[in-house]
Amino acid sequence: YVARREGELRVSELWELAKVMMGATWTEEEMRALAERAGVSKSSPPCLKWFEEVLQGGMVDSFTEFWPLVESRFTCWDQYKNKRYTNQGARIDYILVDGEWFHQHAVRGASQLYGTSE
Repeated sequence: YVARREGELRVSELWELAKVMMGATWTEEEMRALAERAGVSKSSPPCLKWFEEVLQGGMVDSFTEFWPLVESRFTCWDQYKNKRYTNQGARIDYILVDGEWFHQHAVRGASQLYGTSE
């Protein structure tokens, strides 16, 4: 919360306000659509800027490259609010690889070759 801009309101906070004040309930899809329209990330602007620069420099997130359509890829949740059960969280386990090297050497489906499950 320290890195949040003054006056910034998160979708989850807006949802809580609407629920308490008006009895409104939104589905996760509706909350996601609202967040996408707003176009603002939960991450701090300096962190986002740095990460975008790393990706623009040619690095790729190997998980996203292997599984581009996977949703709810979070690895960190707010435990005080039990957000793991609603799958609201953030990723903290990025594995960044040089994009050119990755596209030359990555073996898609390799986990199946070695007998593990995805």
